[in-house]
Amino acid sequence: RLGKTIIFAKNQDHAEFIEKRFNIAYPELAGHFARVITYKVDYAQSLIDAFSINENEPHIAISVDMLDTGIDVPEVVNLVFF
Repeated sequence: RLGKTIIFAKNQDHAEFIEKRFNIAYPELAGHFARVITYKVDYAQSLIDAFSINENEPHIAISVDMLDTGIDVPEVVNLVFF
């Protein structure tokens, strides 16, 4: 099974741009595989909870200053500062 990845974007627009690139590159996974998780997203805590479970999507969390402290997800194997 694929490990989890957190991508740290510089701002909300940058995070949304990254998510859009994944959705274009992998349309069959659009809206599920890579998700923006920031304070501006509705149900951010639900997304974090889902991300914390290895079998659940999303597998890539794209964040701006939200997931950099206080999150414990042992399944995270990649951190990307983009």
